[in-house]
Amino acid sequence: MANLYGTNLFEQMHLSVHHEGDSSQWNVTTIHTRERNTELIRFGLRVDNERNIQPSIDVRDENLFGAGAEIGLMIGGGTRNQSSVAEIKTTRIFNTYLTFNVKGYSIVRDINVYDDGPANNLSWFERDRVGEYEERRYGGLISFGTQLERLGSVTVEGRLEKINVYNIFNSTITNQEYNISSIRFGTSVDTQDKFPYPTDGIVLDFSYESALMKLVDAPGFTKMYFSYETYHTIYTGHVIHPRFMIGVADETLPISEQFSLGGQQDFFGFREDNVRGRQLLAASLEYQYKLPFSLFFDSYFKARYDFGSVWTKTEEMRLKDFKHGVGVTIGLDTPIGPAEFSLGRSFYFLNRSMSFGPFAAYFSIGYPIFGVVRN
Repeated sequence: MANLYGTNLFEQMHLSVHHEGDSSQWNVTTIHTRERNTELIRFGLRVDNERNIQPSIDVRDENLFGAGAEIGLMIGGGTRNQSSVAEIKTTRIFNTYLTFNVKGYSIVRDINVYDDGPANNLSWFERDRVGEYEERRYGGLISFGTQLERLGSVTVEGRLEKINVYNIFNSTITNQEYNISSIRFGTSVDTQDKFPYPTDGIVLDFSYESALMKLVDAPGFTKMYFSYETYHTIYTGHVIHPRFMIGVADETLPISEQFSLGGQQDFFGFREDNVRGRQLLAASLEYQYKLPFSLFFDSYFKARYDFGSVWTKTEEMRLKDFKHGVGVTIGLDTPIGPAEFSLGRSFYFLNRSMSFGPFAAYFSIGYPIFGVVRN
C-alpha cells in the first residue's frame, strides 16, 4: 500500500494491491483518487508610492466542469486605478497544445503629466507634475495560440474597446472618446527559474499590433514592441540582469496606446509615466545580490543603471535626448509578494557637463494589480 499526493488535479492518490485467482497468481492494483478542490478565492494587497493601497480579490474555478478550463473574476485597485476582469481560458484544448482565452474588462487609470521645470541652473533639472488625466477602457479580447513546450506561447489576439479620456486638472490632454479595434500577434518566452528574484533564465516579449482591419469606427494604427532580458549567476548569490526594450508606432497611435517610461522598475529618477510617446528605446543593467542575512525574509540588494528615452515622432529621436538613471534597491521576498525600497537619480549629458535631477524615493509591497493592455 502506498500514498501519493498529486500536485495537479488530485489532492490525494491511494494505491491498494490485492491478489486474485485460485492460487493468487494475479496482483491487482486499484487507484483511489480524491480530486482537489478547484474553487478558489484569493485575496491580494499592493501598496506603493504611486497609487497607495490597492486591495484585490480573485474568485476562480481552475477546473471548470472537470474539463481543465478556468473561469475567474478579478477585482482590485485603489483611488487612482481600478480593474475588473472576467475571463475564461484553457492552456490546452483537448489533447493539443493550443490555448484559448476570452476576457471582458473595465479598467480605470489616472495618469500624471510631467514637464521640465524652470532651467535656472545647467547642472540641475526638475521634472514637475503639471497635470493629470483619467483613462477609462471598457472592452474585451479573444486570443488563440499554441504553447512553446513549457517555455512560452505564440498567440493571435483580437481586441475591441471603448476608450474615454478625461482631463482631471491642468492637463493639455482634451477630453476624448474613441474605439479600439485591433489584431495583435505576439510571442512570449519565460524561462526564469523562480519569481521574484530569479537567478537564471530569459524573458522575451514580442508583439505586432494593427488596427487597420476595423470592426467598428476606430482610429487605424500599427504598433510593435520588443523586450528581452536575461539573468546570469556569475557567482553564488551574485546575479547580472541586462534588459533591452524597443517600441515603435506610427503617428496615428492614440494616447491610450502610447509607450511609457519611468518608475521603480523601469527608470530610476523618473516617476511612473514620466514620459509618454510613440517611440521607445531603453536599456538597463542590474546587479542583484542575495544578502547573507535575512530581514525577517530572504533579502536582496540590487543596483541598476538605466538608459533611454521616449519620443512623440521618429524624426525627433536624437542622441542628446537620451536620459540616464542610477539607483539601489533593498528587496524582501515576503509571502504576499516582493517588498522593495529604492532610491534613484536621473541625469543627462549637456555638452561637456552633466545635469542632475532630484533624488527619487520609491517603495512597493506586493504584486502589481492585474491589467490587460501591455506597454
